Amino acid sequence: MEGRGLLFLLLSGCVSVCHLQIDGISKRFHAVMQNMTWVDAQSYCRTTYRDLATIQDHAMNVEAQQEAGNGDFWIGLYNISWRWSLGSEDFNNGFTKWAVMEPRPGGCVMVSELGYWSVKNCGSTYSFVCYNAAANSHILVNEMAMSWTDAQTYCRSKYTDLSSIKNEADNTQIAELLQPDPTVAGATTKSQSTSTNPNKGAPAPAAWIGLFRNVWGWSDRSSTPYWQWGNGVPVSNYNCVLMRSSPSSADWFQKPCNEKHTFLCYAAVPPSAWTSVKVRLSVGPADMKDPVLHDSILQQLKLKLQDGGIREEVKLRWTMQPVRKVFHADEEKRRIPATHCDPV
Repeated sequence: MEGRGLLFLLLSGCVSVCHLQIDGISKRFHAVMQNMTWVDAQSYCRTTYRDLATIQDHAMNVEAQQEAGNGDFWIGLYNISWRWSLGSEDFNNGFTKWAVMEPRPGGCVMVSELGYWSVKNCGSTYSFVCYNAAANSHILVNEMAMSWTDAQTYCRSKYTDLSSIKNEADNTQIAELLQPDPTVAGATTKSQSTSTNPNKGAPAPAAWIGLFRNVWGWSDRSSTPYWQWGNGVPVSNYNCVLMRSSPSSADWFQKPCNEKHTFLCYAAVPPSAWTSVKVRLSVGPADMKDPVLHDSILQQLKLKLQDGGIREEVKLRWTMQPVRKVFHADEEKRRIPATHCDPV
């Protein structure tokens, strides 16, 4: 990045900044006016910039809004972190049993009588499988259908929790609970030493288990407590997020990840980039050796940069001259018209 000449005028303790140009500094956000799915947009941003946009606070949301203008733009927020209901255990990615074309959009998981997993709307009602830690057993509850959340509440009140599946043996035990036993007349399930079904009724072709996803995260894995949901809270089962930008608002909404929209990328200012600036002050009553004055000028510079959209990536410091002075007398005598300056 090429150096830029900055000019200060110190008059009666007031510092002004002349010709501070920030248009040559890398922007944080970049609007890409191509329609892509969320995954394709993520790939494009990672190849061309850094990643899909991460928005950490209201000021950044306003910056993104200004860059986007009008329209719907994918940002980097998505819902993809799977968790087990039992103890909020992390999902063990070492074992999965997804059916073909799964996982689809949705927040909660059920298992079929063949042992394959599928994602459903958490508000749908199905049979479910509870885990009883005291007996180390899985119990199929099929005399009533419940939403995933109601099933979780039921299992926690009657047993331990909805069942977790950590390996093939667990998966087989639970799948067999859902299958009729053709060798025993009137039987509703196959029974094993660690799997029982005390409920009456026909076996279920599929049932809720304890796997769900409800953790929002950013594409670049950064964490932030800031949200700008258009409805106050996430209200749908869609797992990707876009910003609906207009002159008056920039709220976020969930959308199916396979929809195609324009999108926002971001590119952070490289930490190694630096710019040398030259400061010229007129003679005034202030003590130019005073470190408090030096800090005050830096703070005003930083505020000027922030007004132009440059924030935490920029660090400012003075460079000591060979004579160990920050400022030294300039032999060139010339008057600097105050009208050329914008007050800080």
